[in-house]
Amino acid sequence: MPQDRSPLRDASLGKAAAYTALAPYYDRILAAGYDYSALGRYVAGLISAYAPAARSILELGAGSCPLAGHLAYPSHARVVYSDLSPAMLAASSQQPGLRRVAADATALPFRPGFDVCVMLMDALNYLLEADAVSACLGEAFAALRPGGIFIVNIAGDALCRELLSDLAQEGSLAECDYAIRAQYDPASRLLRTGFTFRFCSATEGDPVLRETHTQRIHTAATIRELAGRTGFEIAAAFDGQSHNPAGEASREIHFVLVRKA
Repeated sequence: MPQDRSPLRDASLGKAAAYTALAPYYDRILAAGYDYSALGRYVAGLISAYAPAARSILELGAGSCPLAGHLAYPSHARVVYSDLSPAMLAASSQQPGLRRVAADATALPFRPGFDVCVMLMDALNYLLEADAVSACLGEAFAALRPGGIFIVNIAGDALCRELLSDLAQEGSLAECDYAIRAQYDPASRLLRTGFTFRFCSATEGDPVLRETHTQRIHTAATIRELAGRTGFEIAAAFDGQSHNPAGEASREIHFVLVRKA
């Protein structure tokens, strides 16, 4: 059984600033319309196909741990949910009993031995440079046992051009009004998303919180090359949540990478 190299509840590397303001509202603003049940079924199918005997699973970029409630992982498996943002992990407190570790995906505090590593919902796109992506792949490789699998997805250029090239959205919650503005630059392949929260308060002047996220929309070819350099075998690259082969025109790609024995 894999073991943590540092205490389970105290492994944060202290680098997380993104999502601090957004974390308490993430599930109500961004995750409200997302079909986590469909994603859970898809991931469960990949694990069943590529790691049917899996008993230990590490999820990177887990955020508020939404997959914990959507049957993505075998009921008998030991699952560790990890994210750079302690605030996002804290937002999962409504799900008791989860093993949660705040940690940097490019410098993980775990010993080897996991059967499956998972990184979904475009979390890899937050690593802007090839060196950081390579470091993450290397850490996932090190955390897996020989023959273990890494299921990781990326958002595609086509998705960003279609939906996020110049997105503006506003809404209200009980605590605040919010605005979201996303801009995608195809030349640099950078997606920048800004969040503004205006809170209603009885004091003079309503407090305002702002947060900006930046993602790089890596090409499929880049991920293939870096995964190969790390030592992974690419078992599959699927278009979206399908079992059709992915290409550069895919809006989303799910890779299944195998740590060679």
